[in-house]
Amino acid sequence: MNEPHILRSLGKGKRGIVQLIRWKSGLAVLKTPAPKSTAVKRLANEAAWLQRLNAYGIGPQLYFFSERDGKEQLIMEYINGVPFEEYLRSCTPFQRRFVTLSVFKQCRVMDGLNVTKYEMHKPVKHIIVRKNKPVLIDFERCTITLRPKNVTQFAEYMVRLGFSHDKSKLLPSLQHYKKEYSPRAYRDVISSFSF
Repeated sequence: MNEPHILRSLGKGKRGIVQLIRWKSGLAVLKTPAPKSTAVKRLANEAAWLQRLNAYGIGPQLYFFSERDGKEQLIMEYINGVPFEEYLRSCTPFQRRFVTLSVFKQCRVMDGLNVTKYEMHKPVKHIIVRKNKPVLIDFERCTITLRPKNVTQFAEYMVRLGFSHDKSKLLPSLQHYKKEYSPRAYRDVISSFSF
């Protein structure tokens, strides 16, 4: 692959560098490890999970991944939108309900796949809303687990955001969901909220 045309930096962290690039006929995101990062194969992990979760409509589309001489390079779809919390401050009640339920549905799919994303308890930078549709981003820490936590973590986050909920119903519903992950337990969690 030729060197991508970098347009601007989107962020730098301890583990990686994120840049906006020109890719084929449009824009994309290039992720590379930070020079001093000690994290091992984080981008390879993200690429593997994007490839799997894209089949369920979750995450940005994976375009390209390579690992040569120990150097990882991941290129994926650029999600041009607004962070979830910012979106909630300006949307209509109908949009708020639609987008929030969409995030819960994606969390439910990941739970069904025995995947834990690990950021859903505080996904401040991990949900971007584009054209009234939420896209989950950053899958570097994704892992297989027998006790996935995406729905329960996101429910706890929504409580912290001040979403109206039935306190007497939500906690037992979350506990029930953690035990059996059944469709009924999931519906009970959702029905505990007033979106």
